[in-house]
Amino acid sequence: MHEDGGSAARTPQAFTVLQEKYVSASVVRCCPTMDLIALLTVDGDLIVHRTISWQKLLHMKASEVIATMVAIEWSPDGLELAVGCDDGDVVVYDIETGTHRSELRGLRENQDMRHDSAIVAMHWVDCHGNVVFWWMGRVFMTKTNILDRVQHQIVAHDKARLPPAQRRTLLLEKMMLLTDLSRLDVIVAQAHLPDGSSDVTDKTMGQPRALVAVNVTRWRECLPEITFIAQVAEQINPLLSEIVLGVRQIGTEWKMATRIFELKMGLLSSLYEKYGCEDTPQADMLTLVATGIASPALAQYFAQDIQEMSITRMKKDFFHGCDTLQKLLVGRIKVGWTQVLLRLSELRGRVKWRHVDYATTLGLTKQALDKLVVIVQRLLVEAERFGCLLQDVKQDFSLLFQWILECIRVHSSATKKIDSTTRASETGHSLLDQRRLCDFLRRAVDCAAHECRVQSNKYKVDSSFGNPVSAYLSASKGAGERKSSETLSELTA
Repeated sequence: MHEDGGSAARTPQAFTVLQEKYVSASVVRCCPTMDLIALLTVDGDLIVHRTISWQKLLHMKASEVIATMVAIEWSPDGLELAVGCDDGDVVVYDIETGTHRSELRGLRENQDMRHDSAIVAMHWVDCHGNVVFWWMGRVFMTKTNILDRVQHQIVAHDKARLPPAQRRTLLLEKMMLLTDLSRLDVIVAQAHLPDGSSDVTDKTMGQPRALVAVNVTRWRECLPEITFIAQVAEQINPLLSEIVLGVRQIGTEWKMATRIFELKMGLLSSLYEKYGCEDTPQADMLTLVATGIASPALAQYFAQDIQEMSITRMKKDFFHGCDTLQKLLVGRIKVGWTQVLLRLSELRGRVKWRHVDYATTLGLTKQALDKLVVIVQRLLVEAERFGCLLQDVKQDFSLLFQWILECIRVHSSATKKIDSTTRASETGHSLLDQRRLCDFLRRAVDCAAHECRVQSNKYKVDSSFGNPVSAYLSASKGAGERKSSETLSELTA
C-alpha cells in the first residue's frame, strides 16, 4: 500500500464528526453515567460537551477564573465536576445548572484544609461509608454501607480503634472490582471530626487503613438477569421521556388551538358590563337557540363585534389543534405506554419464574412489578378516555362555530330591516343538531355559573364553555410527568 493517502483511506467513517470537532485538549474526562465529556484545552478553558450532538453545556474561559485549571474529575453520579487549579484550590461545578457550589469554597478559610501546591490528581470519596453499585452506568443496583462491616474490624491495636460515634466518619479512598465480578475491594480510611465541628475534615494523615472485601459472587451468577434488567430500563427510559414531552406538547397545542376563541369570547365581557346583564353569555346563547330571541348585548356582538372571517380562522385553528392532539395521543403517548406495558410484562414473567434470583438477590419482586403494571394500565385507560373527550369536544365546538356563523348572518342583516320574527324563523330552520347544541350550552351555563360564584368580576366570560378537555388538562397538569418519573423510579429502585 502506498504511503500517501493510504492511512486516510482506512480511517473509519464513524470518527468523521470527532475530526470535524477537533479541540486541542490537555485533559479529557468522560462522564461515568451520561453522554458527556469534559475537556481542559491547552489554552486553559474548561468545556463540557455532549458526546453525540456536541452540544456545549459549560464553557469556563481561563480569563474568568483567578487560577489556572489543571485537573478535572467527574463525580460518581455524573452530576458534578471537580476542577483542580494550580494554586491548590478545588472548585465543584453543578452540571445541571452550570454554576459552582459556593458553599464548598468556604474550605479555603480553613488553613488546616488549605492545599498550597498545584492539584495534579483528584478522586471522589464517600464520607458516609456508602458504596453504590450501578450496572453499566444505567441501572442503580444497591447501596451498601461499609461502616457496618468495619466498625468492629478496625480494632487491631489502640491506634486503630474507632473514635466515638459522634466524631467518627469513614473515607472510602479506593474501590476495585475484580474482572470476574467475584469480589469488591474497598480501601477505607478513618477520619476524625474535631469537637464542636459539624463539617467533615480530612484528618486521615497517620490514620490506619482497612481493606474491606465485599463478596459479590452471587451477582456474577445472576449476570443474565442483571443484563436483562438493564436493557429493560434502557428501553423504558426514552419511552417515558417521549411521553412526558408529549404531555407537555398537548397542553401547549391546546392553548394555541383555543387562543383566538378565548380572545373573541372575551369581547363579551365589556358588552355585558355595558348593558348590565344579569345572565351569563352562555345562558343568553341557550335562550337564543331555544326561542330565537337574542339579548341586546348578544345581538350587538353578533352584528358588530365579530365577523365571519374571525369564525373561519377560529374554526381552522381549533380543528388543527384537535388533529395535532389526536396525533400526539395516538402516535406518541398511547404507543409509549403500550411499549412500557409490554416491557414490564416481559420482566414480570421472568421474575415469576426465577423468583430466587430476582427477589432474593436483586430485590425485584413480582408484587412490585404488579403495581407498576396496574399504574401503566390505568394511564392507558386515561389516554383512551382523553381521546374520547377530544372527539366529543371537537363535535360540540363544530356545532357552536356553525351556529355562530348563522347568528352573524342573521344579525348582520339588520340594515335590511328584517324584523325579529323573520330572524327567529331563519334561525329556527337551521339544519344543526340543536339537541346536542343545547346540551353543550347547558353544560356551559352550569360551568359559567360556577365561575361567577368563585371569581370577583361577574362579567368575566368563561371562555372554556365547560369543555371537558380544558377541565381535564387543568386537573391533571403535571400528573403525567409525576407518574412517569414515579414509574421509572420504582423500576430502577
